[in-house]
Amino acid sequence: MRILSLSGGGFQALYGVHLLARLEERCGPLHHHFSRFVGTSAGAIVAAAAACEIPMATLKEGFITRGAAAFQPRHPGWGRDLLRRFRVAKYDPEPLALLVAEIAGDHTFADLHHPLAVTATRMHDGAAVLFEPAAYPHIRVQDAVMASAAAPTMFPAVAVDGHLYTDGGVFANAPDLLAITHAIRAHPLDAIQMLSLGSMNGCPPLQEPASADMGVLDWMRGNRIFRTMTGAQAHMTAQLASDWLGDRYTRIDADPAGVGADAVGLDKATPEAIAAIDAAATASFPALDAWIARHIPA
Repeated sequence: MRILSLSGGGFQALYGVHLLARLEERCGPLHHHFSRFVGTSAGAIVAAAAACEIPMATLKEGFITRGAAAFQPRHPGWGRDLLRRFRVAKYDPEPLALLVAEIAGDHTFADLHHPLAVTATRMHDGAAVLFEPAAYPHIRVQDAVMASAAAPTMFPAVAVDGHLYTDGGVFANAPDLLAITHAIRAHPLDAIQMLSLGSMNGCPPLQEPASADMGVLDWMRGNRIFRTMTGAQAHMTAQLASDWLGDRYTRIDADPAGVGADAVGLDKATPEAIAAIDAAATASFPALDAWIARHIPA
């Protein structure tokens, strides 16, 4: 049982797509090498593509094209009406929905040939939900993925089976532990392997704050509060997963500071961001190649 686990991170999830495209170039389709695909938020989009046998090179092109459209301000003319601007999500979900529809069509979880699980947070009670075939066979994959990717303040919540859901990153931006605990229902722990790919958010470029006495604006500036939470989640998750699986667990992520932290961001889909993400992925190729050498027969 080998699991591919993909973290959330907005447009920065393109980093993982680059790595997976290289893996496919060297070793063939992902579904030949992984038994299950698990993802959160933008990582759910990548996981769904892998489960639906979409080549990562194809996804990379769609990610760049749709990403540039998805992260355009929804109502640029509202700059003078701040109250109205803060009452709705910042971005229009339609470009993202088009990408997910291209990936999953109208398939339900029961239709998939390769097991997929994606996280989402149910809004009326804060429940942490893992959409997967056994529990949710009738749910459309595209609905679950859009729910997982509905980042608070960025995209509207998504209705699934009569309830509104928001981003799975609220509770598991790195879904590794959920994937492991789900897998051990049917497999012994020592039979489980995992490759976990981050989205350049496990090492967030936070730097020391100018003051210890930080208010709302300080925490919101540069998405510091979100980056702090996702960074802490990633560190804790990787440590526990490594404790459980030992050398059967591999986490690959990149520090944005190495390629220009100012160029990348959750909602930055600029040419500069694309170049920085490509550079970060290229710098991570040796770690991926080492994983391939250990786990995939030549």
